[in-house]
Amino acid sequence: MAFNCKLCEFLTVVGTIDPQVIADTAVFGDEIQMALWEELIFVFLLGAVDKTVDCSVYEDTDGSAGGAQSLKAATQLTATDDNKQVVINVKRRDLSTGYYYVRARIICGSSQAAPLACIVLGANSGPQPTTMADLTTVAQIMT
Repeated sequence: MAFNCKLCEFLTVVGTIDPQVIADTAVFGDEIQMALWEELIFVFLLGAVDKTVDCSVYEDTDGSAGGAQSLKAATQLTATDDNKQVVINVKRRDLSTGYYYVRARIICGSSQAAPLACIVLGANSGPQPTTMADLTTVAQIMT
């Protein structure tokens, strides 16, 4: 694939689950309106985990999370999966009829806390650079 722009202009940071220690709970990332993106890539980052970790992407009808359901899920990770990454790719056409929003979800199935995070990158086939849509929490983009 040939790029006519820098990769940082083609991919945009559109969502996160900020790095945090998670124990025995589900944590959701930012709601992302899929109509704005052709494709998203969810990169889940695990630290030292002592029990199970579930990484998935949920879809929603209106961004309120009231009608959310699982869209894609990785195979469950276990205590032997320390310092691994999980990548889930979502295209606009993957969403169920009537669903327009997506977000990351991590569950750590243990009372023993584990450091976890997720970053979501969006790609568009449109003509404008996508850096115009980076999250406001993006501190710097070095080219």
